[in-house]
Amino acid sequence: MYVCLTGLVAILCLCMHSLYHAVFGSMLSKNKRPYDVDDLPRRKRCLHNVRDIWANNLLPSSRVQELLNDAADAGASGCRSMRRPATGNNTARNLRRAYLKRNQWPSLYLGSVRVKHPKSGEECVEQLAFMLPHESIEVLARLGDPTVLQARLGMDPKSQQHLESCEAKAGCQLVGVGLWGDGVPCNWDRTESAECFSVNLPGQAKDYKGLRLPVTTLSRKMIGPHTWHDIMEVIAWSFRHLAAGVWPLKRHDGPDFSKADARRATSAGQPLGIRGALVEVRGDWKMFAEVYRLQVSQVEQCCRFVLAVHLHT
Repeated sequence: MYVCLTGLVAILCLCMHSLYHAVFGSMLSKNKRPYDVDDLPRRKRCLHNVRDIWANNLLPSSRVQELLNDAADAGASGCRSMRRPATGNNTARNLRRAYLKRNQWPSLYLGSVRVKHPKSGEECVEQLAFMLPHESIEVLARLGDPTVLQARLGMDPKSQQHLESCEAKAGCQLVGVGLWGDGVPCNWDRTESAECFSVNLPGQAKDYKGLRLPVTTLSRKMIGPHTWHDIMEVIAWSFRHLAAGVWPLKRHDGPDFSKADARRATSAGQPLGIRGALVEVRGDWKMFAEVYRLQVSQVEQCCRFVLAVHLHT
């Protein structure tokens, strides 16, 4: 189960690697590729094209690897480093590792989450993979333009009011960040769904209005009585450090960073380089009722601003 959970978010990480080219190179659009063909050298176009095909699940991993091998044999220099056997049980894993080798996004953060076993129905603890919001925002600020992140032209008036209140307390300009929670069908007959959390930048009005950065996801069948609480503990911990503008000293549950978090241990306690505030929390009624334990009547009277305040505190 752990492998399945981590692999699902790792694929999202691969999509974010492709998204990097869109964020810093071209406009974001569902109808466009995550890279600008004209901005890429000819020797790299084939590699990016095949990666986009694989990331969108248009071809199985074995066929994608065959295409890369054929392109390398035909003289495509950008594909030579991707030449590998196209058969075997680990083709998909090897492709994922190869594509993620030089990506700019941080490694996945693994947190212990109490979930419901899909077969027995009993509660158990599994390692769930996260892409932490404060780390994703730090990458965008470090490799992009912080002033673009701090835009608020597309922000709701109440969200902007809340952001300005946070800025008054912080004494500096902050990036307004939103949190989205939603269920997404994940099979052909829509009988199964994955619960997904992502962050966005509500202040964006044009090019990056549709930007969504994944945080975590898991199967709906695994939601237990304590699952949402454990997930939100990790997310809230990350947002608190984004608000403070400091890299965490320890893990969200108290222990020191392990060897797997060596880079996080190196940055512990240092300035993040950017500060932000959670200004919106969006989702459907079902998500609000389950995650925040609100009654239906309370959900009707709730607003995005109120939810953001409660999550920060």
